[in-house]
Amino acid sequence: MPIQPSLKLSKNLLTVKTSNSIKNSALLIYKINISVDQNKKEVYLSADQALAKDYKETFTLELSKYKINEPTAYSFYWLDPDKKTTKLDILTEK
Repeated sequence: MPIQPSLKLSKNLLTVKTSNSIKNSALLIYKINISVDQNKKEVYLSADQALAKDYKETFTLELSKYKINEPTAYSFYWLDPDKKTTKLDILTEK
């Protein structure tokens, strides 16, 4: 992804905003996937491409569904299809 996703945290809700490109269908996203390494306190985000589906640019994830009760104690990463990981910064709302 040419521009990394932006993350905003409000209590236990994580909002992920992607920068899709309507010119390149490989960057059209319809779903965000999440996996959590509780031991390392790391959250990995990845995406499913929108092939013949409606795409979105903003996704909201309820972190408590993934047993994340103190999200500020975790590091967040974007996981590319080639398994390259990029650490993401989080904007926290009070």
